[in-house]
Amino acid sequence: LSCLVLLFTDIISKGHSAFLQTYVYLEVEFDAALLELDDTSDAKQLAQANYDAVIRQALRAQFADAESRRERRQLYSLVSNGAGFTLRRELEADPALLNKAQGFWLLADDDVDTYYKSRGDDADSAFAGRLTDKQVVWLESLITNEHMEKRFNTTFFTAGDSREPEQAGIMGALMGSLYTLLVTIILSVPIGIAAA
Repeated sequence: LSCLVLLFTDIISKGHSAFLQTYVYLEVEFDAALLELDDTSDAKQLAQANYDAVIRQALRAQFADAESRRERRQLYSLVSNGAGFTLRRELEADPALLNKAQGFWLLADDDVDTYYKSRGDDADSAFAGRLTDKQVVWLESLITNEHMEKRFNTTFFTAGDSREPEQAGIMGALMGSLYTLLVTIILSVPIGIAAA
């Protein structure tokens, strides 16, 4: 029994951070020209608008020291490439946001998530992984300004497989397991009764 308790304690202590996600706060302006959007009542235009462009503009506005093309790419990679879907949902819910600026908490990239979770109160103990020194400076600036936070990871339960770790969840595996159990029960009960 004590071995079982130790096993579960070890699993929970190492895996509990999967239930948290890191978010970055950005002031985003829904610039119609950047979005390539002129009619918010058109569902097709809303779906195809360039939300990544306004996220990149918000990042450049906050970190003007990203001058070279390479540094800008590094800056853009701080936010998950799925963050645009958040802005799309916000604009669909409130079309009056067009050409207005508002603050949003956007999902961070998985490397940023790892850094922030490993950091604790000591920046020196953080695991930078693939992050460059410049990216770490930007992240520390966000942390100092309280523009980064951890939230409960609802995506873990509502999303399926993804190539992007921060967007991956167990829903696909869970549904697959449930369907397998259902088919097993449907087949085994009548066969078992007939065999008895």
